[in-house]
Amino acid sequence: MSTSRRPRSGSRTRRSTIKNPVNYLGRSRRAGSPAAFLTVHSFAKVNLGLKFVGQRADGYHELRTVFHSVDLSDRLTFTPRRDSSIVLKCSDVRLPLMADNLVVAAAELLYAAAGARRGVDIMLEKRIPVGAGLGGGSSNAAITLLALCRLFRLELHPARLLEIASSLGSDVPFFLLGGRVLGIGRGNELFPLPDVKAAAILLAVPKDLRIGTQDAYQRASLWLTNSRQANNMARFGSAVFEKVSALELFANDFESVLFPEYPELQHLKAALLAVGARSAQMTGSGSAVFGLFPSISDARRAEKELRSRLSASSLLTFVVRSIPRSQYLKRIFAASE
Repeated sequence: MSTSRRPRSGSRTRRSTIKNPVNYLGRSRRAGSPAAFLTVHSFAKVNLGLKFVGQRADGYHELRTVFHSVDLSDRLTFTPRRDSSIVLKCSDVRLPLMADNLVVAAAELLYAAAGARRGVDIMLEKRIPVGAGLGGGSSNAAITLLALCRLFRLELHPARLLEIASSLGSDVPFFLLGGRVLGIGRGNELFPLPDVKAAAILLAVPKDLRIGTQDAYQRASLWLTNSRQANNMARFGSAVFEKVSALELFANDFESVLFPEYPELQHLKAALLAVGARSAQMTGSGSAVFGLFPSISDARRAEKELRSRLSASSLLTFVVRSIPRSQYLKRIFAASE
């Protein structure tokens, strides 16, 4: 469904969002043969809120959201091959390994754009739950672009790298940047927000509940048709821009769409508030729900209480911190430094 959209000429904001990541890639590698391998972290995200403005002429939803990277991560290891094959292996046997995996698709598109093809073995170690609204697949795709550029010293204009990321999925461009970012349009038009103090977050994910993104957006279309609430820019501005100096939440419209169908998610949100979260919300189109806590120790205490209240065997929980943009790129490549 997603199609490549060329950035508008002279769009200074879009170019600036990935200029630093591209420059960072070339600083630590000297000319010569590629490294023996490269291991990187691929971080998850939460949405601090998500508002639907309406439906676009191209069939996508016009939305406003604030992304924030968090330090729950997958690991990818890239090892050059002697031939030109792209070979993906994954610790999660449920995931596809061919071109319909975003990691392979990202590598193929990058090589086509760079006019070069280098064989590579890719090992993906999954820790981010699949289908939970945490952006694991999108993050894997974006980090594959950055890692292959670094490993093989591929030179690509920042705007072209952003274009490739956008063609892979609406969330993918965010993971080239990290930190706290306002997303508009389909969520792929990005405006960096100032870094704030890292927050302690408790993520809770029902093990047996996966919500398909396409299904969630179809439900959102029906909700938009029937909803009379004013989804306008003034309302969005008051929800978001009053919070630019702190890591706080505004409404996620997917809760109105999905809670009636999946009441267990509403119960999970209530449980997070009951164990001390100062605010709680579903991220993206779910099924992960997260709560913000004053400290990591508070989040860990709440995790134990949450698991005692609910069926621990049916719930995945993670205590994480938000990652500011100033640390994001360094932490992606920290595993190889």
